[in-house]
Amino acid sequence: MKRSTPSFPFSTIPTRASWTQAFSRVITSLILGVAMSAVAYAQQGVSLYTYAASSGTYTALSGGTTWQSGTALNTDAITAVSLPWSFTYNA
Repeated sequence: MKRSTPSFPFSTIPTRASWTQAFSRVITSLILGVAMSAVAYAQQGVSLYTYAASSGTYTALSGGTTWQSGTALNTDAITAVSLPWSFTYNA
């Protein structure tokens, strides 16, 4: 009985080094693709913010700028601060 030899598309049998190189190219391509997608996704939110100049007079703060000090300073407490304008974050 005659034994048949396997046919490969290449003239030689692929070596471990060539498989390693191919695998590293695939992984590198995947990492670059994910990084580029992340950058594109991050830039979408930035384009939604707008700026509009306004006119008016400047009024200085009265009574200083200390919000909390001494025993009133508590890092476990969350205090809501109302903004006098509408603010949308990461819409």
